[in-house]
Amino acid sequence: MNFIIRKATKADTNHIYQLIKQLAPLFLEEQDFDTLEHFKCHKIDEFIQSNEFEYLLMQSEQELIGVIALKKPSHLYHLFIAEKFQKQGYSRVLWDYLLEQHCSNVSEVIQVTVNASLNSVGVYERLGFHRLEQAVQTFNGMKFVPMRYSIFSSHNT
Repeated sequence: MNFIIRKATKADTNHIYQLIKQLAPLFLEEQDFDTLEHFKCHKIDEFIQSNEFEYLLMQSEQELIGVIALKKPSHLYHLFIAEKFQKQGYSRVLWDYLLEQHCSNVSEVIQVTVNASLNSVGVYERLGFHRLEQAVQTFNGMKFVPMRYSIFSSHNT
């Protein structure tokens, strides 16, 4: 399948919101999706337009495949792949692209953190993240496992 990865724009906000909303049952247990402020359209739009975020999307000619967002300097804020495209390596492609764009010129060790939803821990482990704690945490009604990925510069050998 042909796809492109590009910076998200304001025009993408509703498509991103719809993607996340469709996936919400996979990562929310008791919390109502519509009560979560950081998933609302106006917040996604703020993230896209903010210099504090690197917000990228992957799309085919017809549809949105997935999104990835890094809250600078080093917190993976969103990584969502449309359900029909899951388990096909698209998370890896987006993650590798983000690393190449954001971290290719690092001159030190960088630690990227993520609050992995319970259903995504295995995905993050395959991407190279490690659990910081075994215990499940809860924040704003969302359960997650804190994880970290270490990027070691080739200059630090």
